[in-house]
Order: sequence, then C-alpha cells, then structure tokens
Amino acid sequence: MIQIDYAQMPEINCPMCSAASFEIVTYRFDSGRIVRCAECGHIYLNPTLSDAVLRSIYENYHGRNNDRALMSMIEGWFIDPAGPYQFALKLIEAEGGFEGQNVLEIGCGPGHFLNACQARGARITGVDLSPHAVELAKAEFGIDVIHSSFEVAASEGVLPKQNFDLIFAFEVIEHVKEPGVFLTLVYDLLKPGGRLVLSTPNFGLYYLMGKAAPAVNNWPEPVHFFDPDSLVRAVTRFG
Repeated sequence: MIQIDYAQMPEINCPMCSAASFEIVTYRFDSGRIVRCAECGHIYLNPTLSDAVLRSIYENYHGRNNDRALMSMIEGWFIDPAGPYQFALKLIEAEGGFEGQNVLEIGCGPGHFLNACQARGARITGVDLSPHAVELAKAEFGIDVIHSSFEVAASEGVLPKQNFDLIFAFEVIEHVKEPGVFLTLVYDLLKPGGRLVLSTPNFGLYYLMGKAAPAVNNWPEPVHFFDPDSLVRAVTRFG
C-alpha cells in the first residue's frame, strides 16, 4: 500500500462550497484528517491527496498477479443480492429494462456490470483509469473500455453530451477531487430524462457505530465521505 505523507499534501477549501472553515470529525487509519465544512456540512479529507498520489493508486488498481482470484472476488461483489449491482439491474429492469438503452459506467473496472447490461440489450460504454482493468475487460468480456479519467473523457468530447440514457457510478463519487464538477459533467452527458444511478459508502454509519469501515479504516483513496442527506444535497445542487 502506498505511504501517504500528509505534510506534503495540499490543504483545501470545501470542494462543495469553497468555504475555508471546518471542524475535525475523525482521522483515517493513515492519520488523514477528516473534516466537516462549517458552512455546508460536507465531510472531506483535508489535507487531501495530490493528483500524483491519486494517479499512482488508480493506475495500480486491479493489478494483481492472480487475475482469476481478482475476477472471482469481483464476481462475488456482483452477485451479492444486497449489493449495488443487483439493485441497479433490478431497478432498471422494473422500469422498462436495458433494451436499446445507451449505458455508460464510470469506473467500470474489468467490465462485469457492463457485460450484464449488454446481455440485456444495452449499448455499452465504459471508462476506467486502471490500465489492467481495461485489459481484463477486453480479455474477459470483449469490451473495449476507454482508458482515461472520466473528467478528461467527458470534458474533451470522448464521451458525447446528451448521449446516455443511463449512467452508473458505483463507489466512485467519494474518490473524485471535485464532486460538483463530476456531477455537472454527468448531467451534461445524460439525455433529457436520463438517469444516474450511483452508490457510495455511507459515512453516516460512523455516527451509529463509532467507525466507518472500510472507507476510513482500510482504503487510502476516498477523499469525500457522504451520508444519504449530503449525497442528495450534492446531486440536487449540481443538476
């Protein structure tokens, strides 16, 4: 696991409202300081991770020596009946299904969910920053994933505006540097009446349990910590 020196990381204003004042909520396993904005209440890592640190984390995603073990683990996440993937599939199937729909998955990894969408009749597009994930998606499912950050692909026109009926982002929004920019770009890519389906760890559990594992206790890359109320506020604020 990458070692993070927070003394070398940038201190930032609130990524949601730009306010400078905050209060400390707790600390991560690696001593990263989690704070709450005094103005809008958004909870985020401050100092936050630099672009270089985030890039080094994501470019090594899915980079395991045993691809079979990795795909088996991903299969376990995918088939979990209480997990976000099965929830999303059932949600869309109950509302008309995937047939003929343009689908984008942001942070699609090796493409397991996209493969399920394609099997249900969707036209699929995936984007992921991990080169090994892109290779696995091609090898396992024959899916050509765009190797890029979502923000670059969206802002540079690789992903066309108002093109997608459905956009999925599982466990992604807590990783991006600027959630407002992320949500605005998503909104621009959706067709009128299109839908975003996203999931994120529930930091509200911290207040119930005294901890928010594994987003606080194990993973180095989350830089935002949403609960249901703050996620609704964010999505509403940015379209």
